Parts: sequence; structure tokens; C-alpha cells
Amino acid sequence: MTERPHRFNQPQAAADLVKSIVQQKVDDAKQLKAEVEKARKQRKSRVPLLLGLTPVFLGLTAWNVFSAGPPHSALSAADQAASTRFRIYIAEEAIEAYRAAHGVYPANLTQVGVDWGGLHYAVSDTTWTIVARLDSSTITYRHGEPIAPFATAYQSLQRRKK
Repeated sequence: MTERPHRFNQPQAAADLVKSIVQQKVDDAKQLKAEVEKARKQRKSRVPLLLGLTPVFLGLTAWNVFSAGPPHSALSAADQAASTRFRIYIAEEAIEAYRAAHGVYPANLTQVGVDWGGLHYAVSDTTWTIVARLDSSTITYRHGEPIAPFATAYQSLQRRKK
């Protein structure tokens, strides 16, 4: 009597494999549904927060619009004049250095790296002028005039700082 091997293990294993695959798909679908529901609830909970912050954003925007404008200068009129005089001194030094290197005066202040606002430079063949406009006055330097008052202007700024 020879016994035949039982083959019912293979169909049972296949059925178990199919069952586990189906169960995994069902679990995945449940998990996906739970995640979608959680995300929907989180979105709903953000709406009141955004509605509550809207007046704050509008208030800050209005504040910025109404307080916009030219920056307020922290310098007094005397400090502005001293600062402008010293800038003219620096520009004069740059112009003379350019002339020494190239043999001619620069056509504009940008050529010497001094393109600050407020300084206006006019040049002719043999001379040049720098004019600076302040709030209530103008400061003019003509080539050949003494530069010492312009060179020492920074000292008055240092004294006021202390």
C-alpha cells in the first residue's frame, strides 16, 4: 500500500494568499479614507483661524500704507550740512585722482565711483563745480577754492556723536 501525497496544501496556500491580498487592499482603502477625512477636518479647522487673522492682516496693511513716505532723517540740519560737505570733499579727492591718472576731468561722478544722490557735478575744460542742495540751502564747491572746510566737516559730526 503506497500512500498518495496530499495535494490540498497548495490550494489552501493559494486561498490564504488571495485572502491576505484582499484583506490588505481593504485595510489600505480604510486607511486612505481615514486620512482623507482627517485632512478634510483639518482644513475646516483652519477657516476660523484665517477669518480671525484677516482683520490683523488688513490692519497691518493699512498701517504700512498710511505710514509710508520718505524716510525721516535722524540728522539735524547742521549734521546734514556737515555730512554733505564731507561728501563733497571725498568727491573732490576722487576727481583729482582721476585727473592725475587720466589727464582729464571725469565727465560725471559715476566715472569716479561717487554717484551719491544730491551732488551735482558740472565740468568744463579747465575747471569744475559740485553743487549740493539741502532742504533750505545749497553748498557749492568750485575747483581751486580751499578744501579744508570740507575736509574737516567730519570732525563736527564726531563731536556731536559724543
